[in-house]
Amino acid sequence: MNGKQGPGPRVGLALARDASAADGESVMPGCPAILRDCLLRLVEETPALAMASSRKGRLLYMNESSRRILGVDGTEPLLALSLADFYSSVARRTLLNDALPACLDRGYWHGDMVLVARDGTEVPVSQVLMAHVLRQTRKTDLTVFSSIAWDLREQKRTERALRHQATHDALTGLPNRMLLRDRLTQGMRAAERHGHHVAVLFVDLNGFKKINDRCGHEAGDVALRTLARRLARCLRSEDTVARYGGDEFVVVIPDMGGPHEYASVVRRIEAALREPIGIGDRNLVIGASIGIAVCRGDSEDVDDVLRRADSSMYRVKRGRVSGAPSDRRCASADRRASPQDPGMNHL
Repeated sequence: MNGKQGPGPRVGLALARDASAADGESVMPGCPAILRDCLLRLVEETPALAMASSRKGRLLYMNESSRRILGVDGTEPLLALSLADFYSSVARRTLLNDALPACLDRGYWHGDMVLVARDGTEVPVSQVLMAHVLRQTRKTDLTVFSSIAWDLREQKRTERALRHQATHDALTGLPNRMLLRDRLTQGMRAAERHGHHVAVLFVDLNGFKKINDRCGHEAGDVALRTLARRLARCLRSEDTVARYGGDEFVVVIPDMGGPHEYASVVRRIEAALREPIGIGDRNLVIGASIGIAVCRGDSEDVDDVLRRADSSMYRVKRGRVSGAPSDRRCASADRRASPQDPGMNHL
């Protein structure tokens, strides 16, 4: 959580002090009181979370937004609450060790924090903290802290959505080529460190163009989404399946122990693809040609590994003879590649 110190909000306080100092010469003697009322109303009605606490952290004030977002009832006595009660464990350490000491030293701190509501909801915020010395003598030092924080939840949701859009296929929700390359690179580096193998399966759907031509692109989209979910269910959480092209998928299996492991994955994929896809009154059966490349670490380029898997898939496809559609209205033949196929071997 980054924090910065600086003179920012002091400008606003200086303006307020200047307005008070000029009161004696003002043609509107009531201006300072009106200004105070306006500022109080502004703080109370702002959508930002505004709070004030004593030097020991006891809450003195929470505006309506703070109470609503953090789940504090309007009748609840604030002095029974501590400012630190509404911070996550990590943010609380930042508050006590960095933010408040910086306020006492320089008067001002701002940075990103995570507040926690009464129901456990985490609220990421951009927060400004200030220290105000209301009275200081040799024996007493009456200091209060003020805080204003902006709720970043909507911004964070937007950022996550944009990151997801940049790295995932819009139709299937699977990782796209960019994320695939990143996952494969990480898997190859880990394999180099730990002496593992990484298997890359290139899955090409057989005769998929016929579905689009005969049944329409909407039916093709339904089939792709269904197959994407089935492929994902065939894998472990640490594996990756990505949409590589229109009817092409790539599976990355890191830390693979031996050929028996990827052969087992191939059998699961074959079984998943054999299940008919119901679209309207049609049952579509879509087969696939699957090629495999195995690498032993990051001594090989990512593109080379993908090219080897792609070449292996085309060997399988060339070695298969197209069969008749299993549904004469709209389907493709179920052509499968067995682990014993020469095109499935490590190249």
